Amino acid sequence: MLIYVHVPFCRAKCRYCAFYSETPAPGAFAAYAEALLREIDLRADTLGVSTAATVFFGGGTPSLLPPAVLGRILERLAARFTLAPGAEISLEGNPESLLLPGRLGALKALGINRLSVGIQSFDDARLRLLGRPHAAAQAVAAIRAAKETGFDNIGLDLIRGLPGCGSLPAHTPDAWLRELEQAVVLGPQHISAYCLTLEPGTPLAGEATGLSFPGEEDQTTMFHEGAALLESEGLSQYEVSNFARPGFACRHNRGYWRGIDYLGLGPGAVSTLDGVRRSTQPDFVLWRAACLEGNLPAAEVESLSRETMALERLMLGLRTLEGVDLPAWEALSGRSFSAEYGEQARALTAAGLTIFTPEHFAPTRRGLALADALTERFM
Repeated sequence: MLIYVHVPFCRAKCRYCAFYSETPAPGAFAAYAEALLREIDLRADTLGVSTAATVFFGGGTPSLLPPAVLGRILERLAARFTLAPGAEISLEGNPESLLLPGRLGALKALGINRLSVGIQSFDDARLRLLGRPHAAAQAVAAIRAAKETGFDNIGLDLIRGLPGCGSLPAHTPDAWLRELEQAVVLGPQHISAYCLTLEPGTPLAGEATGLSFPGEEDQTTMFHEGAALLESEGLSQYEVSNFARPGFACRHNRGYWRGIDYLGLGPGAVSTLDGVRRSTQPDFVLWRAACLEGNLPAAEVESLSRETMALERLMLGLRTLEGVDLPAWEALSGRSFSAEYGEQARALTAAGLTIFTPEHFAPTRRGLALADALTERFM
């Protein structure tokens, strides 16, 4: 099992972000901790003895939480669940909060062993357009400080395909490669290079008509040339948007892509356990009230059919170079992959987009760039 803890607090909402978060009011961190500890107990009482291979603090901005609060949460998780030896314990953070006095040292002392730092760009003008609360110099300082503190598993998040506005031009392949070069110089073990998606309802989506965006050809060039640059620097692509040095692929995210059960805690978190998906309502007040009353918070609950789980496993597998373990897929679905999808798989393999054997179905590097189009063939 994997454990995800949603921390719904941000200093300010980024202009492209559709994840649930809010600005913390006075006392919000203590109120959050009190309710989350109760939710951990409620879920542990329901699940019984479970072993967690990973814990991931996401958000929001988990690095805003005082270390004392994070320590209480980790202590309760360890008391109510079994954390596997050497469990990966990740925390997402923004540069400005990681640079708070003593913050990095305290996180290290708590047993946080993986940092995922939201940098997004090394260009201050682009950071302002995105509504990010830090400057490029802070990003560089945060990574250097984390390394000096002793963190040896540091990931950076960057966004390609950023828009232009006024005198600021849209991302070009050259500009994107310069951003990646700046990231590589910092010596991270992991880089996530996401393509900007304009989510409905976000400020950036509302202003799209006033922005200029890279064309499709430039987007394709950024994907391929960016991947080649990172590969040449020892960061191997293992998923559409993720690159890692040997041994440093994110174990938590890999668990999602392999279909491992996960428990989500906090308002807006999602769990998938034993074929049941539970999406907790993204409302801090209602979530907290339910937890303190001893009830599981309100959630949308969906029982997943074998067909749905098999399709999800296939779609997620086609986003990774690891691909899909076909014997495991057939055990999950109760169907023959070759009989059901053999024609499509052979055609894609003949086109050089996938690899298809009796045991394995996976995209090639060229196919990985077309992951969304590949999955459409199996919908």
